[in-house]
Amino acid sequence: MIEPQEIQALAQRILVKAAHKLGGVGALAKLLGVGEATLADWIAGKHVPPAEIILKAVSPLVDEPAPSWREPQPDRPIISQ
Repeated sequence: MIEPQEIQALAQRILVKAAHKLGGVGALAKLLGVGEATLADWIAGKHVPPAEIILKAVSPLVDEPAPSWREPQPDRPIISQ
């Protein structure tokens, strides 16, 4: 079972990375539809954000085009089918 402290730590890391990627706490607060003070409390670990907030914060972290696995990568062998 996942401990509440682990959830809080993961939420903090997600929020920090998302804020960094978006250019700051203000941009992330706007995306999440919350005040900067509330977001700062979550980042500081004072409260755990709701799951839907965490999912919204993950979005900019994964919304990058992934390289096609069919395209050869110089540091990765080609997978034969």
